[in-house]
This record gives sequence, C-alpha cells and structure tokens, in this order.
Amino acid sequence: DPVESKISYQSVSDNMDPPVDPRARRAVERLLTYPNNTSVIVPWSTQHMPYFYHQMPLQGFELQKNEELLVVDRTTMFIFTVVPMLIFLWTFLLFVKLLFGL
Repeated sequence: DPVESKISYQSVSDNMDPPVDPRARRAVERLLTYPNNTSVIVPWSTQHMPYFYHQMPLQGFELQKNEELLVVDRTTMFIFTVVPMLIFLWTFLLFVKLLFGL
C-alpha cells in the first residue's frame, strides 16, 4: 500500500493525464461488477479523486453532487456572538475590580 499511495500522490502532484492510481483502478473494476442503478459512495482521500473523476464518466457513471445548506437563525447568532462578548466583559470587569479594588 505505501508504494501505491506514493504512485497516486505523485500522479496528482505531477498533474498526469490520465491519472495513475492502482488502488482506485481496482475500486473502479470492483464497481463495474455492481448491478446498474446502484448508488455508490466513494469516501476516499483527495489523492484518489482525480482518477475517479477521470475514469467514472468513461465507464458510464454519473457524478451526483451532494450539497448541504446550513441556516442559522437570530437566536443562534445571538448566543454565539453576544453571549461570549458579555462573558468576556464580565470577566474583564471582575479582573479589574480584583486588581484595582474599584
């Protein structure tokens, strides 16, 4: 595995076209054995992705983007912005009172 990881990393860093990655090549060969209309998740590191992006469309697979939108409401914004500022201010005032006796 260290040799194959080195090969795939070198392929990415040298911008080889098409990319060379023995481990990803075996994964694509395995994916070709699955039945049609099977959804596949490929949670591999970024060094393997150039091979997948190059090889999967050639084999008839299509990439489905998965995006997530996070919405933060006003209460959450208040809790994460104003409350820490108030805690800092109270801590600072306590420090000044203890230090100077005001």
